[in-house]
This record gives sequence, C-alpha cells and structure tokens, in this order.
Amino acid sequence: MKTTWPGLDYVVQPVSTDAQVYAPSSTRLVLSDPPGVVTTLTLPLGTLLVRLWSTTGDEVWYAVDTTPGPIPPAQLDPVLPATVFLPGDVLVPGERQYLAVPNDARPHTLQLVSGGANTVVLVTAYLDPGS
Repeated sequence: MKTTWPGLDYVVQPVSTDAQVYAPSSTRLVLSDPPGVVTTLTLPLGTLLVRLWSTTGDEVWYAVDTTPGPIPPAQLDPVLPATVFLPGDVLVPGERQYLAVPNDARPHTLQLVSGGANTVVLVTAYLDPGS
C-alpha cells in the first residue's frame, strides 16, 4: 500500500527460488561410559549439514573427520598460550548446534567425546535430496 510519505513506499521484490531443500535423517546417540571415549558416527553420503542437540548437561566436544579434544581441564592462568586450543567444537547443553559438512561426495565421520557418562546426543543429518 502506497502512502504519501516517501519513506514507506517500498517496492516488493519477488521471493528467491534458490532456497536449499534438505532431506533430514536422524539418530539418537548414547556416548560412552566411561567418559572421554570417542564415539565415531559415519554420516550418510550426501550430508551437507548436521544438527546436534545434547539432552543432558554434560560437556560434549565434536569434530568432523578428526578426533576432538581430549577435553582439557579448565584453564586458570591469566596468560594462556595458543597451545591450549584443541581440535573440535563444544556442544552447548540444551541448545541446537549446526555444522556444515564439506560437499565433496566423500564419506565423512562425526566424532564426539563427552566429559560425562552415558550422555545422550540427538543428531540430524540434512542430506542433498539428489544423493
């Protein structure tokens, strides 16, 4: 609707038709008891995106195609060297986290390690519908 004020005279643009469509596929993992043992999940071929969600409050580290961690102790020093960083990302308990997977038509693995015993993680792989 046009108004007499030129600041509200917006032109409506057509909606983009380039939206990516994915075919979701999910699983529920119970990570190892005892804590600290790496669980390796082979992702379905054609996975482009992975969503992770931890249902417990335990710390979970994860990485694609590499071993995460090991989970280090908390650092108390006021000055820390770059060597305190270890491979992997940290899954925030109770929050969904997404990660992109290389689109190179090769098989990939998701590796997870928990600081707690029997940690439950829900994993959804979003696949290219053409694969």
